[in-house]
Amino acid sequence: MKCRVRVGNLYFSRWLGDDALMIVDDSPGAKYAARLFQNSNQALSVAKEIGGTVEHIDKEEETNND
Repeated sequence: MKCRVRVGNLYFSRWLGDDALMIVDDSPGAKYAARLFQNSNQALSVAKEIGGTVEHIDKEEETNND
């Protein structure tokens, strides 16, 4: 199951060196710019690193995001 990492009203996008690039969830579709992880282990590792949580993507949203 695919998932993304969330910290408050931010979604993880990617690493820029040692810094995390985050997407602000302030408009419809903003979360679709966030990185989708292929498995929860990858997402959990990033979530632990940046103090976030893992959001699992349901099948319908996964289809809309591809």
